[in-house]
Amino acid sequence: MKILYCYPYGILGGVATVLSQRFEALAQLNIMCDYACLKPQGLTQAHFPASTRYIDSFSVRQLAQMAPEYDALVLIDWPEGLSCALETQKPVFYECHGSKPDMFKGLQHYAVQLSQVRAVIVPSDVSAALWRAALPAFNSERVYVVPNGLNLNVFCSNDVFEAKAKAVMPSAETGPWLLWVGKLNASKNWEAFLVLVQQLRARGIMAQGLIIGGASANTEAQAALTQAIYERGLCQAVKWLSSVPYALLPRFYRLAAASGGLHVITSQHESFAMTAVESLASACPVVATPVGILPTLAEQYPQFVQVASVLDDALLAAVLRQIETPKASAEQVLQMQASLRAAFSITTLAQAYAELIRRHCK
Repeated sequence: MKILYCYPYGILGGVATVLSQRFEALAQLNIMCDYACLKPQGLTQAHFPASTRYIDSFSVRQLAQMAPEYDALVLIDWPEGLSCALETQKPVFYECHGSKPDMFKGLQHYAVQLSQVRAVIVPSDVSAALWRAALPAFNSERVYVVPNGLNLNVFCSNDVFEAKAKAVMPSAETGPWLLWVGKLNASKNWEAFLVLVQQLRARGIMAQGLIIGGASANTEAQAALTQAIYERGLCQAVKWLSSVPYALLPRFYRLAAASGGLHVITSQHESFAMTAVESLASACPVVATPVGILPTLAEQYPQFVQVASVLDDALLAAVLRQIETPKASAEQVLQMQASLRAAFSITTLAQAYAELIRRHCK
């Protein structure tokens, strides 16, 4: 079986990483996937497995021309392409990885086209609820939740190989390390993270902050971050790495946990929040806004996850509680990790995804 995925943006980020890992797992199930984007923004063929062909600067015309090569078409957050995709007479699926309520409301303009797709696939119950609220007439039985998968080849071991990460983030002698991982866009709300570090230090907790991400941001966004760090007097307290090799991320999460710190998520909207799963798989606690899958994780792993609003110092209070919470025992950590990896294994989830696609292509 061969599937063409179409996505408006060729951004190196969470969606591309999730899809690349999914494509590799699906290839093991004899489902070959190609990836086309309308606007290249940093992605290259090197970001995908050898089985995947990456097509940049894609167009609606190319979609019509290429469709005969494929058994199914998957459009990701691209409602404008629905009419053309449906005209190809190929099975069409729609994936929604966006998270802003306004985006879901905008889908109302494509209700007729969406009614003809085989299935709608979203990564979390939060996204499914937003979809149903925006499109109440849509058959809810055709909305499927398939979580983003965890790459166990990266997040698979309790061994800690810290040398490279320690070169950037040495053990904090005066306070815990707090991590923030994501793109430098408004909805990720990195400003709230700087406020949090500042608040902790004002209370005598000499927290160290590390921001990871932003390589794909424009120069204005990068300049805004560095200026904000300077203006808040955090030049010695906050470091910024615009990118980190994916395989190194577990080491940073583990070092943060070893320092008595944690991973902070300040997003206003998230369809899933994959970094939370990655952090927990690396035994690093998480304090986050209640977005994506975070409420579910907080319910399942209360010793490791707390959710709170960024308003009225609620996030600060949650971080203080987590810092003061006694560390979990090794047995508790192992139990949590085993549960998490079983639930989010990319291999298991790819099998469920493959069954869904094949069933609706009949």
